[in-house]
Amino acid sequence: MPLRPPNLDDREFEDLFEEARSRIPRYLPEWTDWNPSDPGITLLQLQAWLADTILYRVNQIPELNYVKFLQLLGVEQEPAKPASADLTFTLKESFDRPDLLIPERVVVGVSDPDLQAPLYFETDRSFRAISARMALLVRITPGEDGTAENVTEANTTDEQSFSPFGDEAPHSSRLIIGFTSPLPFPRGEIGLQFYLQEGDQTLLTQPDVTLGGEDDAADLPALSWEWWNGVEWESVVVTGDETRSLTQSGQVYFQVPGQIPAIPYSRLELPPFEEEGEEEDDDQPNYYWISVHAVAGTYARPPRVNRILTNTITATAAQTVFDETVGSSNGDPNQIMQLRHTPVLADPPLQLEVNEGHGPRRWTPVPDFLGSGPHDEHYILNRTTGEIAFGDGRRGRIPLAGQSNVIAPLYRYGGGRIGNVGSGTIIDLATPLPGVESVTNVRGAGGGDDEEPLEDTKVRGPRQLLKSRNRAVTLEDFAELARVTPGAQVARSDAMVESNGNGGASTVTVVVVPQSSDPRPVPTEAARRLVSTYLDRRRLVTTQLKVRGPIYHDVDVVIDIGAHPDSNLREVKEASIKRMEDYFHPLRGGPDAAGWPFGRDAYYSEVLKEVMLVPGVQRVERLALRKLLARFDDAPPSSADIDAALAEEREAFPDACQPDGPEGALVTVVEEDPDDGYRRIYYAAAEYDCCDLPVAEGALIALRFPDISVSYVRARGAS
Repeated sequence: MPLRPPNLDDREFEDLFEEARSRIPRYLPEWTDWNPSDPGITLLQLQAWLADTILYRVNQIPELNYVKFLQLLGVEQEPAKPASADLTFTLKESFDRPDLLIPERVVVGVSDPDLQAPLYFETDRSFRAISARMALLVRITPGEDGTAENVTEANTTDEQSFSPFGDEAPHSSRLIIGFTSPLPFPRGEIGLQFYLQEGDQTLLTQPDVTLGGEDDAADLPALSWEWWNGVEWESVVVTGDETRSLTQSGQVYFQVPGQIPAIPYSRLELPPFEEEGEEEDDDQPNYYWISVHAVAGTYARPPRVNRILTNTITATAAQTVFDETVGSSNGDPNQIMQLRHTPVLADPPLQLEVNEGHGPRRWTPVPDFLGSGPHDEHYILNRTTGEIAFGDGRRGRIPLAGQSNVIAPLYRYGGGRIGNVGSGTIIDLATPLPGVESVTNVRGAGGGDDEEPLEDTKVRGPRQLLKSRNRAVTLEDFAELARVTPGAQVARSDAMVESNGNGGASTVTVVVVPQSSDPRPVPTEAARRLVSTYLDRRRLVTTQLKVRGPIYHDVDVVIDIGAHPDSNLREVKEASIKRMEDYFHPLRGGPDAAGWPFGRDAYYSEVLKEVMLVPGVQRVERLALRKLLARFDDAPPSSADIDAALAEEREAFPDACQPDGPEGALVTVVEEDPDDGYRRIYYAAAEYDCCDLPVAEGALIALRFPDISVSYVRARGAS
């Protein structure tokens, strides 16, 4: 059984007071008035309260010892993590050069009136921004004569996506990108930022190698990037591909070997599309053309792109400090000095120099002085508090006394969840850059996290040291290490073994649910990559690994409630909806309110109990759970379509809702449409009426719509 620390004194105020009052007859027999109004009783109550307070402090000693033991084992609180975002720069139309070098550490502020203090992002590296603007995207798909489709609008509209190579992605498909500019197209290295659609919830990389490695490149489709040289398509030099053949978001870097000519689309000898085909050749605008198509390999799932951008660079919610005077050494052992800004980031590491009369010398950071000698120029940095500790002359050198002789030439500070700002908010350019018209973040920032609470450290420390030992061996190890991945903001995680089929090796699949108030939280690609990289360093060499977001079963709850005659129907309905939303929520739902358990069925009796606990509910006339199965965008599904979807559901869960299984149902959903204002989406659904709803292994429930009606329960014969 687990060890339980003893309560050094379990007496409370009432116990202490009764014990003192019981001694009155023995020591003061003449004291006969024990009423609360007696001044002596008041003094006893005061002394009992003081003693209770002292005992409470005494009982904190085991807690203090626990923390001290963790310190001896080297367990520390995780410092705050800075958020990161992709910033897109737009050059002025009047800019007279084809490109502009954007330096490293350009500062851009967040425009938000609710911020208590200014918040800034810094670009992580320098890059070349081009004045040419992406103006036309055309997808060429095969056919009898080939077809061309303008996908420019899908690339510039939020919440829309397009497949660059079509739904089948054959090798003859091609994506053509046209740039417009009154200036020549730059010939240096440029980058295109690709954001892939994340609704798939799967990290599309080979799981059994280090993220971004090259040893699995043969398993990816081979893409050919080309430019139109005026006569034919010619290959460009691809200097880097973070997208790994468009299987994940990232940048593609390439360098055009020659000068691209500006010509209209019609001269490319490609199938015309409607917007261009109706114009005369002389009236068509001129473009600089880049194209991409697959030349070998196939996609398991054709990519879908949300956005392609130019002039995009990663920035961090941090600021860099140069040449800060930290303090003056007085020659005493164990000196402590303080940096002005916290928390201090690990990348780039703090540079610390000490001038002892012979010019500044760089000192080395160490985690502790146990391995330091009397002449070692070492220091210890607490990144959370910004404290710098020096040695005592035996372990670690003491800096010679001097005036303002300890200097930090460079360090970076920042961090916290406050940096996880929304899209379109990082827009205030603080670093003067002539030629830049605007800057923004198309996607929201993520990855920022506050300092780890002490209570979480006390839980994580023993697990990390004594259970997993920072190695992923068992499924529980994978789930626990995924949850504590720095910067990923994982609220819940699960791990399971999935077979690859055909007798191949099995894969450990880790499912992560992010911290979110959304009814169906889905981790961002950045979070999945953080978890994948973190686990990849801790797995066994023979273990194949895949990280994904949760699979959700979209469920509607249909409830007819009979309410007490003296209740408020509106309050009963709102309370019932709130109860259902909380009960099925992935983070706060489930029987223990700790999040709906992975793969747990929704039991009819438990849902019924939750409804009956709502104040004002007298009885439940009907309770049914509808699971949405197949989606139909164009027209309502036929009876055959519903029967086919229902047959798959019954095959997946043959023991559900015996003896006849669930019934089929049609669900109509009205969604907003940017063109028509709204549109109807149809679903084939399985209705589990008065029986349990099955959930697949590792899946969660996403409550889509609680259809709850409430009416009064009236006595027979009442009007």
